[in-house]
Amino acid sequence: MPGHGGCEKEEPNPRFAGGAYHPGLRRVEHFTDESIGVAIKEHERLATLTLEVEENVSAAVQVLRDKGLMSPYLRSFVVARVNPLRWIKGDLPSADSVLTTMRDRAARFNAGNVKQEDLARMGGGVPDED
Repeated sequence: MPGHGGCEKEEPNPRFAGGAYHPGLRRVEHFTDESIGVAIKEHERLATLTLEVEENVSAAVQVLRDKGLMSPYLRSFVVARVNPLRWIKGDLPSADSVLTTMRDRAARFNAGNVKQEDLARMGGGVPDED
């Protein structure tokens, strides 16, 4: 933003909306006691990793669309499927570990196993025609 003291960095993906990632990331992200310089570097590293996850999730969503599956919830569906936190009880892994796992799972996402009924169970089925 202009006028913010040198914070005029170009965003790598200005259209990225991270809402699908919020439920998982809020569980593993935390404040740090490190200096602001160290904290910013770590935050930027995790942001880069999140964008890598998004790139793989977007590819998986496109494969589902190409397969004929339509839903406004495709992105959330894929993110939920690759998120390891839904199975973890007790101590949670680091944000780095979670994002790396999600990135790798999204890269291997098997759209062939997904049916329209799976999306419908999530509340994202195709609307009935009148």
